Amino acid sequence: MKGAPFLGGIKPNLADLSAFGVLRAVQHTPTFEDAMTHSKIKPWFERMEQQVRRKLVGGTRFSAGHSGHCELP
Repeated sequence: MKGAPFLGGIKPNLADLSAFGVLRAVQHTPTFEDAMTHSKIKPWFERMEQQVRRKLVGGTRFSAGHSGHCELP
């Protein structure tokens, strides 16, 4: 990520959403806890949770533009 908040840079892209979906699927498992505790992924995961929550509460959907970035109106 090289200092960027997301894999897509300043905005989440499809790679961010894909990785986030995989991690959310195992969120209540020892594997997830291990990843959050023994890697540097937790801050990114928390940023993604905020982005997804913001979109769900706001009633809008993620959409991938031609750039592969998820458009966040």
